[in-house]
Amino acid sequence: MASAPIVTLMQVRADRMAAWLYPRVAPVDVAIAGGVFLACRYLPRAGWAVERTAAVDPTELAARGWESIALVVLACVLLVWRRQWPTGIWLTVLMLAVADTLLTQLPSRCLAAVMVSVYTVAVRTNRRTAVVVAAVTAGAVIIPTVFVMDGSIGSDATYALAAFSALAAAVGDSVRNQRESVASALARAEAAEASREELARRRVVEERLRIARELHDAVAHHVSVINVQAGVAAHLVEADPPAAREALVHVRTASQQVIEEMRVMVGLLRTDGNAQLVEPPTPGLTEIPGLVARMRSAGLDVELDDHVGNRDLPTTTGLTAYRVIQEALTNAGKYGTGSARVVLLEEGQTLHVEVSNPVSSPAGAAGPGRALDGASGHGLIGMRERVEATGGTLTITEGEGFSIRADLPLERVGP
Repeated sequence: MASAPIVTLMQVRADRMAAWLYPRVAPVDVAIAGGVFLACRYLPRAGWAVERTAAVDPTELAARGWESIALVVLACVLLVWRRQWPTGIWLTVLMLAVADTLLTQLPSRCLAAVMVSVYTVAVRTNRRTAVVVAAVTAGAVIIPTVFVMDGSIGSDATYALAAFSALAAAVGDSVRNQRESVASALARAEAAEASREELARRRVVEERLRIARELHDAVAHHVSVINVQAGVAAHLVEADPPAAREALVHVRTASQQVIEEMRVMVGLLRTDGNAQLVEPPTPGLTEIPGLVARMRSAGLDVELDDHVGNRDLPTTTGLTAYRVIQEALTNAGKYGTGSARVVLLEEGQTLHVEVSNPVSSPAGAAGPGRALDGASGHGLIGMRERVEATGGTLTITEGEGFSIRADLPLERVGP
């Protein structure tokens, strides 16, 4: 009964050994090892080796031949795992070649296997290791060969063995350099592709943020006007019908503007890059008086202190100034006491835009300020993003009143 667990344990160990060895063996390596064996076994020896063979007794030579073949077989079998352990396989095959030379008193038949292992080391490691391996191989093969030839140097043999070692290392080093160049080119191509994908993703995110800002700036203002005027109409519908009617007119006007701007925005989103679609005019400083007039008609007492006029400004600067004033006046209508002051001032290469309004209570003053850092303050967050995108700064001051100041460069700075 105890034999079954022992057999099972042995089977498990055998399976683990097979899984460790066989997946590492490539069919091409088996084929190469077979070709090297045929070369070692059947290719004739060099002329100087043939002369040495003729001096050996045939019976002794036959006995040495079987021993030599066994060493050749072992060396070629080891070549199957040369990719996994290049240095270890090279050293083992080299020792087998030296043993073959000393045992048979003839130049080793394992030289082809040795050169293949030298080539593998050069391919799998680095140039310095390849040079050391080639030098050690030449010395380890030449010295025993000269020794078995009764101390004669045999210059042709010496040069041939050294040349073969150097050639194997040189070819391996060249192949390794070529592979590294290809791998480096592929890595650069993959990095460039990843960079392009990251850039595309970043542009998508930036475009989404831009669309979100445009939607908020274009719609939130008019919706706030609609809300205020609808409340006025509901309050005055019986007490002052003409005033209620006027408020409803403002509601209709603001609604039409919202519908038009939403139509244009959706059209831009649904149009591909090849279609021709004319974008709406970009608002700037020239549209600020109209914005102030609409806010006044909505019930907000706005004082405009314009020291710039219709000066021709960069499109981005003009649009940013307009959106800042639009958002600030919208907040003044929500949180203020019904009045606001807008100041436009050009100083050097900077356009100063400031919108301030009194508030009814400290809690009311804190409302927009808290929204700036909270989840619901998309308007003020978008305002800050707009200003910083132009290279300007945005300052928000809270206290007895609420003040928003944007300092915008008249010339685009940064990349």
